Amino acid sequence: VNPRRWLVDPPGPGGEGERRRQKGGIMEFGGYIGNEPSRKRKGIAPRKESNNRAQGATVGHRSEGGGHQKSGTNGRRGSLWLEGQEPQIGKATAEDSEAKLKDLSRDLHGRIQQIDDPEDLIALVQAEVSEPHFDHVNALACLHRLSSFVDSEGNMRLERPPKQANGAPATLPRSKGPVRRNFRRSLGSRKPAPFKKRRAPEGSGAQLELRGTGRDAAMLRTMIRDYTSAVESLERRTTSKISEMGGSTIANALWAFAKVQQRPAPHVMKSLEKRLGQHISRLSSQALATAMWAFATMGATPNGKLLKAVEARVTRNIHTYSSQNIVSVIWAMVKLDQTPGRELMEVADSRLASLLERSVNAEPTKSAASAENRTAHQPGMNPGPKGLTAKATANLLWAWARTQHEPPKRLRLQVEARIEGLLPQFYPRHLANMMWAFAKIQWSLHRSDFLVAYENRVIELGDQFETQGLTNILWAFSRMQIQPSNALFRSLTDGLAHKASECNAQDIANALYSFAKLSRAPSKECSSALRQQMMQHRQQLNPQMLSNILWAFAKLDSPPQENELLALEEQTTKRIKHFNAQALGNTLWAYATLELHPKPEFIRMLTNRIVKVIDDYTPQNVANTYWSLARLLLEPPRHLANALSRRSRVLMKGMRPQNTANILWAFARLGRGLDEKLAQALEAQLDSAVEVKIQEDRLIRVPSQNPRQSIGIRGGGPPSGSQINTLKPMPSGNLNSQDLANSLWAMVVLDRTKSPLFTKLWNMSQKMMGWDSRELVQLYEVYSYVTSKNEPVDGNLAESSSVIRWSNERDERRAREECAKIQALEKQTTSKFHYQVSDALTSLGLGHINEIRVGIWSVDIHVTEPGLDHVLIEADGPSHYLHESTIENGPAVLKHRALSDLGWTVVHIPYFEWKTKYSEADRVQYLRSLLQTALKMKRGSREKRMGSRFVI
Repeated sequence: VNPRRWLVDPPGPGGEGERRRQKGGIMEFGGYIGNEPSRKRKGIAPRKESNNRAQGATVGHRSEGGGHQKSGTNGRRGSLWLEGQEPQIGKATAEDSEAKLKDLSRDLHGRIQQIDDPEDLIALVQAEVSEPHFDHVNALACLHRLSSFVDSEGNMRLERPPKQANGAPATLPRSKGPVRRNFRRSLGSRKPAPFKKRRAPEGSGAQLELRGTGRDAAMLRTMIRDYTSAVESLERRTTSKISEMGGSTIANALWAFAKVQQRPAPHVMKSLEKRLGQHISRLSSQALATAMWAFATMGATPNGKLLKAVEARVTRNIHTYSSQNIVSVIWAMVKLDQTPGRELMEVADSRLASLLERSVNAEPTKSAASAENRTAHQPGMNPGPKGLTAKATANLLWAWARTQHEPPKRLRLQVEARIEGLLPQFYPRHLANMMWAFAKIQWSLHRSDFLVAYENRVIELGDQFETQGLTNILWAFSRMQIQPSNALFRSLTDGLAHKASECNAQDIANALYSFAKLSRAPSKECSSALRQQMMQHRQQLNPQMLSNILWAFAKLDSPPQENELLALEEQTTKRIKHFNAQALGNTLWAYATLELHPKPEFIRMLTNRIVKVIDDYTPQNVANTYWSLARLLLEPPRHLANALSRRSRVLMKGMRPQNTANILWAFARLGRGLDEKLAQALEAQLDSAVEVKIQEDRLIRVPSQNPRQSIGIRGGGPPSGSQINTLKPMPSGNLNSQDLANSLWAMVVLDRTKSPLFTKLWNMSQKMMGWDSRELVQLYEVYSYVTSKNEPVDGNLAESSSVIRWSNERDERRAREECAKIQALEKQTTSKFHYQVSDALTSLGLGHINEIRVGIWSVDIHVTEPGLDHVLIEADGPSHYLHESTIENGPAVLKHRALSDLGWTVVHIPYFEWKTKYSEADRVQYLRSLLQTALKMKRGSREKRMGSRFVI
């Protein structure tokens, strides 16, 4: 809303929307409309005087000094009498004084209209504001004139020739709100940025738009003080006549206050609201939209009664509203945190679609062309024949996003086409807000060339973006899962690197989060700058920001440095009481993914907070918590384990197969803690997914666009082999290859292979072709364990009925080859602990072989001494146990059980016992006692059979 022309309504019974009658540009009550000065300033010849005036009457042509003089006189300004008829001094009547005041008021109004510099206007206000002829009309004219020097960014424009432009403008201070804070910040200790000269648009003459804080601080403070004082004086003079103002005048007064960023006192705002409400039924669409825009810009929420009346009037008279006015009303209501009603949004959508369609092929009319000329000097403010400016379009999208309003597809396409035509007029802020809105309302862009045009425009204006705009664009692309082009990504990251010092905490968190969602690491310069700024703003990081930053570090596989991690942990500790379920889950997941073990006190606080908010946990939160604890080999304390088990059973019906598979895998990784009730519930949920899969009898195999993390045979981790294929999850929630591999491996570790579900899962796995190397190794481990356990011994079949087979030899050979590749990549190096055990065996005179493989299992030592050749020795380091515990983890338990089932006697030497034996004699004696115990154990009946097949 930009009402350049304003007309004051008559205080009498002239009607609210009625325009003031003009006589040569002079208002009846003494206010000058300002047509002649504006025409003269534009180089247009002044209007001829009206011929129907009585001869000798006052004529309203302009003098060189800007005042009025009557024709045929000696040029004295302010005289209301013909030459020779002036009364004697001292005999003036009250009517004469009033007439003289009117003439002085007209003269002042003319001078106001001719001022082209804000400082000159401020000086005039200071000199004239206390004079009796400075009425509220002139005060309102000064406010309007001041507003013409303020651009949409809140900067003051100085219209001077280039050679005289030796100062820089300042952001004007608000009486309330964030702009005043921003302005004070520009006067702080930060070094002022040099002002930038911008090329004046065509048709703007010598106008230069100067920005920045190039003036010295003293001059700047003086100008601010004078400006504030002048605006406050104008406010007092304007609001003194509220009771005499009509509805349109009130709307224009509100617009002027909003434009000069001066919010009147509360009692004045209340009076303005009351007066506006009295005339609401007669307000034109332009006046109502202007008033609402002003309320929103000043951040002054009208009373509920007035807002309801406004919404009802707009809904009823929507057919009279232009697209610009509709957007202004909706934007203002949303800006004031007032959600427009469904009826208003529906009629607004219908009206906008009609207006845009009606003018899609229309040529610009004369009035439209003149409107374009009036706004040509303001980038982004040219509505064109369709009536929506770039700013209005961006505001409309923003309002839709804030209210989660989904417009009809017809209107979406029209707006999208309109945006593409207006892209050259979009400001950086509009570009950022527009893409943010697209992401918020999940707008599917229907025009591929639109993205190309948008990216080109962003790149063109790259150095003009603020940090918030840069991060909003990144966030929007990541939210819509659209990869920006390399050129755009480089432009955005370079902008963040150069302006990192301007980033606040929210910008930093959004940028890192977006990089992680896009799976694209920024440049080293950008990453380093953001990390430094993060450390400076660590006190302002809220729980969501903290968890998102940690999550981003984990996704980008870029662990924080020690000082960064300590700072993040410190802030997390301070704000742990405000962490919600999502933030807790992301934090724990990040530590697990980065394989960073938090301090025990930190873990204790996290687990206690999880128990408090456990009722807010979703199935995904529960599964992630189990997975994270298992990845870190942390056994949950009893109160957390009980809370998670209870919450899992409550949410079981809503769990996806991936959730249930991950929970099973977590218990298998820990090797303990799964109670029978939860185990049966998890198996039942998986079984239902299998049945759905069987009934649908269809699999969709596509190359994975974003493959999920694959978990290996020893408890997880990112896949080291190449991703072959992944199964695209079906809408019904079917199992994919990773879920199947994890579930089968978990059931083997948990010794639940006798369950009918195990056989179903294996048979389903044989129908799939989409496996990566880690998953194939998991399957081969499952197959090796089960078949060796159930192979006939002495002619008898093992009791278990879970005998599984490969569907064809090709699949088995491929799995075996993948297993060999993984084993080669994971070839262990002999540790110092291992060497010490080997030396002790040598001291005992026992022959042995280091580093052998039994089937797919890697074994540290095989004792070859006769009588002890059935003994395998495992030097169990910390990786065989839960974190800082003496309890074996799941993979270690499975390995021991598998080797024992093969007929071997496995001797385990825990690292925490061995390190207590300081002397070599103590170690030899300790090892002798372990072997004596092993001698007493009988060798299994499978010993000879295992010798040739499994020992490598």
